[in-house]
Amino acid sequence: MHVTADQLVSVFSALSGLVANWRKSITQPSIDLRANKACEVSVRSRSRSLGTGFIWLGAMLHAQALAQAPWAPTKPVTLVVPYAAGGGTDAVARALARELEALWSKPVIVENVPGANGLIGTQRVVQARPDGHTILLQVPGVLLTKHMQGFKGVDPIARLQPVSIVSEAANVLVASGRLPAESFADFVTLCKSKRSCSLATVDNAGRVLGQQLSAEAGIPNLTIVPYRGAGGQMVTDLVANNVDVAISGLTVVLPHQKTGALRVLATLGHKRSTTLPDTPSIAELGLGQLVSISWVGIFAPKDSPAPIIQSLEKAMRTAVQGNGFRKAVEATGGQQVAVSSANFSTQLRSEEDRLSRLAERFKLD
Repeated sequence: MHVTADQLVSVFSALSGLVANWRKSITQPSIDLRANKACEVSVRSRSRSLGTGFIWLGAMLHAQALAQAPWAPTKPVTLVVPYAAGGGTDAVARALARELEALWSKPVIVENVPGANGLIGTQRVVQARPDGHTILLQVPGVLLTKHMQGFKGVDPIARLQPVSIVSEAANVLVASGRLPAESFADFVTLCKSKRSCSLATVDNAGRVLGQQLSAEAGIPNLTIVPYRGAGGQMVTDLVANNVDVAISGLTVVLPHQKTGALRVLATLGHKRSTTLPDTPSIAELGLGQLVSISWVGIFAPKDSPAPIIQSLEKAMRTAVQGNGFRKAVEATGGQQVAVSSANFSTQLRSEEDRLSRLAERFKLD
C-alpha cells in the first residue's frame, strides 16, 4: 500500500475538523436535559468518528513506513558460483561474500555449482524464489549459452535481473614453461611449424576467443580444449605441457609464472597490466580485436521486486569499497567497480550483440 503526501494531508485536515467540532461540543453549556442528552449522543458519535480516523491514519502511516523501509535479508544468503572452486572468479566471490556478511550481519554462503559451461549453476538461481536470498555471480561467457549446439534457444540472461558489476580484469594468454616459446611471436611460429597446438579455456567466451585467435593470428591447427574451471586440472595440465597454452584469469597463473612453470605471453587488455609490466598487451601486438576484459557480475531471479534489486545494488556498491575485497580483486590483476543495475543491463545488451556476431562466425560446437 503506497500513501501519497496529498492523501496524508487530506486525512490530517479531516481529523482536524473532527477535533475542532468535538471540542466545541463538549464545551457548549447544557440548556435542558433533552438538549444535554442530544449533546451527549453527538459527542459520543464524534468521538467514534475521531477514533476511527486515528486508526485509519495509523494504518496508513504503518503501510507507508513498510513501503519505504529498505529490503534486507532475514536469513542466510546463497551466492551461487557456476564454476569450480579455486579460480579467480571463485576468489572474487568469496571476498564479496565476506564483505556482504559484515554489511548484512547474515551468513553469505558461496555455493560452487559447475557444469555445462556455467548453465547448471545459473539455472539454480533462475529457478530460485525471487526474494533476494539466492543470487548469482557470473562472467561474460553466460551471454553465449544460447549459441551452444546443445542449448539452442536457452537464454538464461532473459530470465535473470542484472544487479551490478563488481570487478573487471583482463584475461591472459599463458603458455606452459616447457613450451619452447619465449614470446607471442615464438608461439605463433611454433604452432605453424607443428602438426597441432592446443589451447585450454574454461568458458564459452574463451572458446570463441580461441577460435578467433586461430583465425586472426593464422594458426589453423589450434585445438580448443575445454575445462570446468581455471584452477585444478587445467593448471596441472598446463604446467605438465599436456596443453600448450590457455586463456585464463591471472589469479591461478601468477604463482606459477613466478616459478617459471608457466609463462604469460600477453595480457588480453588494451594496455599492459600493472601486475605484469614487462608483458605486452595483445593490443600492442597488433591484435586489438582479441582484447578480452572479463567482468564479474551479480544477478537475481528475474521477478525480484524493485526494492530488493535496489537494496542489493546498494549493498554491492558498499561491499566493493571494502579493503579485503579490493585486495582480492587486485590479486586477480583487476579492479573493483560498481556498475548500476540500469548501466549493467545496457552493457549486457551491447556485449551480447558483439559476442553473438562472433558466435555466428566461430561456432560453439
